[in-house]
Amino acid sequence: MLQQICDEEEAELFISSYYTTPIETPSVFMAYDMIPEVLGGNLNEPMWREKHNGIKHASAFIAISENTAKDLSKSSLRYP
Repeated sequence: MLQQICDEEEAELFISSYYTTPIETPSVFMAYDMIPEVLGGNLNEPMWREKHNGIKHASAFIAISENTAKDLSKSSLRYP
């Protein structure tokens, strides 16, 4: 559904403030925290799976802090 909206609006870039990702439109992933990855949370939960999908498909990244950016870059992202 999100890709359909991007197509209808002729979006050239999608920036999400949550873990949503269009299929074809380039996107920017906005990272708020990497706590589940850093502390070893259950990454099988749907929300974290969506997060991983957003990271995997992102063309670029934005982080709310330097520490979050460092956690994002060094995290191994051990999603199933």
